[in-house]
Amino acid sequence: MTPAESARHAGVHAKTLPAVRIVEDGPVRTIVEAAFRYRDSYLCLRYQLPRQGTEIEIEARVQWNEKDRMLKLAFPVAGTSFRYVGQVAFGVGDFPDNGDEAVAQKWVAVIADGARALTCLNEGCHGSDCRDGELRLTLLRSPAYAAHPIGDRDLVPQDRFTARIDQGERIFRFWLNAGRLPSGWSGWTARPSRTTRRPWRCPSTRRAPGSRRCRWRFSAIASRSSPRSSSPRTGKP
Repeated sequence: MTPAESARHAGVHAKTLPAVRIVEDGPVRTIVEAAFRYRDSYLCLRYQLPRQGTEIEIEARVQWNEKDRMLKLAFPVAGTSFRYVGQVAFGVGDFPDNGDEAVAQKWVAVIADGARALTCLNEGCHGSDCRDGELRLTLLRSPAYAAHPIGDRDLVPQDRFTARIDQGERIFRFWLNAGRLPSGWSGWTARPSRTTRRPWRCPSTRRAPGSRRCRWRFSAIASRSSPRSSSPRTGKP
């Protein structure tokens, strides 16, 4: 996105605005905002980088106006061999790493060379795929609401407007962590943490009136490294 397009998209009075800018830089966190454009659609990514710790929060605000397209958010992972896993009912499941779409619950992870991993928690965005070590989260897809092939007819009428799904503004949030797996690692666990996407009550025999709920957060690794890069990707569904 050009600086002029970025200014118009942000709604500021200035005629230009850098497409990548730091909007907060304090003692607790730094927030980097990046604006993208694809044809008639816009994406604003906010990276929240903590001063302490390794977890990166990403907010993706999408204004989607494309027809018959799928939008994915991609995170390349360095390595030579990969394993793709995620949370399934009552445990952890292995997912295909050939680009086939997979469905997970609260998190997915790409394990590189059996020694390092990139983990990603979601806030209700459960579709994804992985190929050649690239984690691709499925954000939106915009086919027609109803279409069916009949002989050589077009799928949808070509002389009128046909509504598509997933149009307009959507907001997604993800939490990323990356680094080496602990020695003796044998599986993934969930534990309480300070932040989360959904409240879950912790079993307790004593709970004072007005006390706050405990929330669950997936934590698999402790590291000092960060994901290499991220980029929005588009393609036909």
